[in-house]
Amino acid sequence: MLQKIVIHCYYKSDRQYFDKNLLVQEYITNEKSASQIAKENNCSHSTILKHLALAGIKIRGRVVDDIEEQVVIKKIKLLRAAGNSYWKIADVLNRNEVLTKKRGI
Repeated sequence: MLQKIVIHCYYKSDRQYFDKNLLVQEYITNEKSASQIAKENNCSHSTILKHLALAGIKIRGRVVDDIEEQVVIKKIKLLRAAGNSYWKIADVLNRNEVLTKKRGI
């Protein structure tokens, strides 16, 4: 049975603090996302990201491994570089029936 490790936070002057060792355990060793850690600790993912940075832990970037998504991202970047507004880019993608990552959910 897997043991659940909870990051214990404490409050001082309405500020939330996290133990560096437990952040390392959850974020690096257990490879949890900042959002997963935040959900388990009833705080925002930005709070976790802030404390990871304060602890000197390098933040992982988003991994894009979907070929179709990479093609869409490249198209968006090209349209933006050509001076199109985000509204125009969204219009082009909608006209080409490009689905969102969550398919409009």
